[in-house]
Amino acid sequence: MKKIYISFCLLLCFSIQAYAIDNTRIFPNISGETFAGNKLNLPNDLKGKISFINLGFSKDSSKTSELWVKEFAKKYSKDKSTDYYICPMLGDSFFMKNIGKMMESTLKKQTQLSLHNHVMIIYQPLDQIKKAINYSSDEETYFCLLDKKGEIVWSDKGQFTNKKFNLLKEAMNKLISN
Repeated sequence: MKKIYISFCLLLCFSIQAYAIDNTRIFPNISGETFAGNKLNLPNDLKGKISFINLGFSKDSSKTSELWVKEFAKKYSKDKSTDYYICPMLGDSFFMKNIGKMMESTLKKQTQLSLHNHVMIIYQPLDQIKKAINYSSDEETYFCLLDKKGEIVWSDKGQFTNKKFNLLKEAMNKLISN
């Protein structure tokens, strides 16, 4: 009976550990250069900071991104333990790389100078990224909140609402207080 009990406890421990591992979502590696000229590899260069990452897959997503980033920056930009990035996701196709490079200078001119450290166009394969964020459509804008280890602790997509932003603030407050 004692062996059965011990076996059951071990099985239960392994099951709980396996569930915890499956539940963790590490943000995939993305790299590029910000409009300010800083080369970044996310999430590695964010270790030690709580980070809000905004991912857009279409031109229309920039409108949605704008409001989210404005509200996040207003609330958290003075906190040195936080950071945020806006990442237009262009992919690695020859066509998108060339079009993106031609449009980049125009986008840079249209972007407020105060955001240049926070905007980074991504020219790399998108499959791993789409999987990590539960991608469903180019028309959606995706948001991830990363803890100091680069793990996704909150994510959402779509239009800004006060309800969604309150959920983000709850997650931020938990991370900041730890």
